[in-house]
Amino acid sequence: MSPEAQHWYESAAEKGDVYAMIQLGRIKNDLFQKIGNCPPSKKTQAELLERAKEVTQPKARSGDPESLYLMYEITLDREWLEKSAVAGLK
Repeated sequence: MSPEAQHWYESAAEKGDVYAMIQLGRIKNDLFQKIGNCPPSKKTQAELLERAKEVTQPKARSGDPESLYLMYEITLDREWLEKSAVAGLK
């Protein structure tokens, strides 16, 4: 991910964009985490994915198909993907 793209993803994540949180949470080469020098304004990959889960879970619990799919993207647990597919059929 280019520095510019990361900047925009971080900006969107700070505003609560779950998709941005997921993208940032999946960066393979997180420099801040590798060197253990995460600035206070930056969140770790685990923190981003946990925040995405906190934002998404309430709608997922109510059966929202998109939120169920996002829970799959956050956790990679196929059970969420199946729930999303079933909810989308209703």
